[in-house]
Amino acid sequence: MSPAGVDGPAQRADFVDHSMESGRSTTTLLVGVLTRAATLAVVSGSQAVASMIAGLAALGRSVAETVEGRHMRDALGRGRLLENLDVLFGRLGLGALASASPPTPMLEDFFNDVALVLAPDIAESVDPALVGAIRGSGIGVMRSPEPVDPIDFVVGLWVFSSEVAATLTDLMAAGPLVDSVTGADEQAEEQGRLLR
Repeated sequence: MSPAGVDGPAQRADFVDHSMESGRSTTTLLVGVLTRAATLAVVSGSQAVASMIAGLAALGRSVAETVEGRHMRDALGRGRLLENLDVLFGRLGLGALASASPPTPMLEDFFNDVALVLAPDIAESVDPALVGAIRGSGIGVMRSPEPVDPIDFVVGLWVFSSEVAATLTDLMAAGPLVDSVTGADEQAEEQGRLLR
């Protein structure tokens, strides 16, 4: 996926699950939210924050493989910003804590949550989702911890913030919102951001 403004025009949102991808339903999206909420009850605040820092750093590493992402990383990777990030991530231990934490898939969660709030069948999907969450049938993949570079974190924060702003702007400009997460919808396929 190419984030907004990275290496050319932003991909427009896709509210459709395609046949070659694993399908989502309102129930599986709700189970994902419930699983994340349940996780908060068993992890400390520092573990949750460390996982989000790791997730943003993973996003930053991925984006740094693009031309604009590499340019952003190079521009940020010197001077006072880098010195202060080294203090925060090194001497205060944020880097070590985040490097030992599984990264939260920040954009994937955000895009799936946007798809969920556009779903027309949330009310009737809550009970099946609660049963699925109780049975532990959450969605998502456990990600292995990786070393966290503070500049990757900042680049990831930039991309994540850009995507949130662009997606919300798209939704406000869309007029009547798309009322389907799954199934073919040509207008949504042409107009929206990739929600996967």
